[in-house]
Amino acid sequence: MKKPVEVHRFANPRLLHFFLIFGLLFSILLSGLAWRQLFKSEEYLEQEERQSLRRILQPAPRGEIYDRNGILLVGNRPIFTAAIFLGELRGEFKKEYFKRVKTMREAGLKVNRDKLMDETRVQVIQRHIDLLNNILGRNEKIDSKELSKHFRKRLLLPMTIIKDLKPEEYAQLIEQLPVNSPIQVIVDSARYYPHNSLAAHLLGYIGNTDELSEEGVPGTHLTTFSHKGKAGKMGLEKSFNQELQGTSGGKIFLVDPQGFQYQLVEEKIPIKGNALITSIDIDIQEAAESALEGRCGAIVAIEIKTGEILAMASSPTYDQNELTPYIPTAVFDKINERKAWIDRATQGFYPPASPFKIITAICGLKNDIMTPDQVFNCGSGFLVGN
Repeated sequence: MKKPVEVHRFANPRLLHFFLIFGLLFSILLSGLAWRQLFKSEEYLEQEERQSLRRILQPAPRGEIYDRNGILLVGNRPIFTAAIFLGELRGEFKKEYFKRVKTMREAGLKVNRDKLMDETRVQVIQRHIDLLNNILGRNEKIDSKELSKHFRKRLLLPMTIIKDLKPEEYAQLIEQLPVNSPIQVIVDSARYYPHNSLAAHLLGYIGNTDELSEEGVPGTHLTTFSHKGKAGKMGLEKSFNQELQGTSGGKIFLVDPQGFQYQLVEEKIPIKGNALITSIDIDIQEAAESALEGRCGAIVAIEIKTGEILAMASSPTYDQNELTPYIPTAVFDKINERKAWIDRATQGFYPPASPFKIITAICGLKNDIMTPDQVFNCGSGFLVGN
């Protein structure tokens, strides 16, 4: 009896269908990969940058203001701030946190991770602030709510501990703070008025702002943190704010998954604002304000040939140096009580009095009808003819 012959078919319909389905799915997979590599790569690259890069905007120093003879009316002075860089404390935060977790678990206590981390940060930061307190003889405390807010919104920026350090405090910290301390002294600038209250209303004052110009600063698509900028709130500081404030700079940092910076990627240096030369003559301004001392009113001196303002005085006035680097509530209330915020030269609504008397007086003096020492009592009206 013969053995049955085995027949092998190479074209099995079931296998053919399987190969077709597999080929179709593989083609779809390759098409998807090609689409992402060729057409979506820029989008994914931008998404990666948004996740790993952060931008910090830095304001530029403001330009100075001078009188017509080049005498400084508004300048800048350095201010020193004690601030703590939270990114420098990452290791301490972790070490202290795990230590406290271990202690609580050994004691059989329930661990609330978020609450414990907040408490740990406060404890670690206060430890460093206590060192600063020992150096300066202060009693500064960390505000837990302010710290939590800073972590959420301004993590890459240093957190201010003491504003506007006194010169002796600055010297003590520079000498005694450890080199590797997360607390550092930051140098910034504030407005300086060498003539104190002179031309206060005319020059105006500045205030803090979060709105910094981003023109020319790379990374507009990145998550951005911003140092406090300065903007004119009144007077020439406000009218010429665009020219005085300069061009903002910025830094782009690579950050870790927790959001702490660890590598500088790109930097643009801020450009100082332009200087402003006014038509004001400081000597005439001083004479006008001396004439108004103790009175309520305004004086404006104009160069009649050109229309330039030589002096613009308003009384009562205030010392502009008391408004920088910020306006204390007590100072604001004091100025408000005296109604000294009003610029009576431009905001006061006064009747024009009798400007024609000037012309009459000039005619009388030229024709020797009157003398400079004569006093005339001018009534409310004068009858001419009938």
